[in-house]
Amino acid sequence: MAAVEMALITSVFAVAMMNAVEVGRYAYILMETEQATQVGAQAALVACDAQHVPATQACPSLTSAVTTAVQGTSLGSAVSLNGAIAEGYYCLNASNALVYASDVNSKPANCAAFGNSGLSPALYLQVKTRYTYAPMFRGMTIAQSFPTAIQKTAWMRML
Repeated sequence: MAAVEMALITSVFAVAMMNAVEVGRYAYILMETEQATQVGAQAALVACDAQHVPATQACPSLTSAVTTAVQGTSLGSAVSLNGAIAEGYYCLNASNALVYASDVNSKPANCAAFGNSGLSPALYLQVKTRYTYAPMFRGMTIAQSFPTAIQKTAWMRML
């Protein structure tokens, strides 16, 4: 009888431990993907200084610098750029939210169209990354209900 009780308790404990490990691992991967995205955006600023903006047009090393930085985290090549690096002029609206003003080829004179005529549009670069999550314990934990595609976005003000 004691062996049966021990087997039941051990099974419940093992499933609880697998769930705890899987939830912790998922949270870690979310944070690492966010960190990789931020590092990629910062690498764009380092690789493409004020003399090389708009970076998507005037900085030939942009994509390689961002990719190297993104994959320099503990996730390695499992995290990748999700689409092209985007760049454009943005303004703050009356609610202090960042809104798209124009592409890099036509900088607006000011942000009057967005309720802030005293502000000048700023050049922002957007980096998006993607990581595909796979649970360690398939079918045994709640991790199968987690989204498998982890996508993050980071912004960097270039000017």
